[in-house]
Amino acid sequence: MTTTSLIIKSAAELAVVVFLIIGFLNENKFVKFERTCARLIRAYMRKRRAAKAAERRVERDLISEYETERRSAVRDTEQSGRQHRQHSRKVA
Repeated sequence: MTTTSLIIKSAAELAVVVFLIIGFLNENKFVKFERTCARLIRAYMRKRRAAKAAERRVERDLISEYETERRSAVRDTEQSGRQHRQHSRKVA
């Protein structure tokens, strides 16, 4: 185990112990703090989920536009090919 990971692990364990002591001494305030943290985390998750959904919509719309343009280009190419064949039949 490296020194950095040991320091992080020790700090996390110390924070848990401190929160437990504070929780026992000021239970009502600590419960309020926990609920506030939970509410903030839920709000962040909702915003992140909405942002990802918006990103997927934009991506889907771009792909849809690209596919529409590609189909239009293929259709135009097919029509010009037909017109060229019809014109060459008339000339011959």
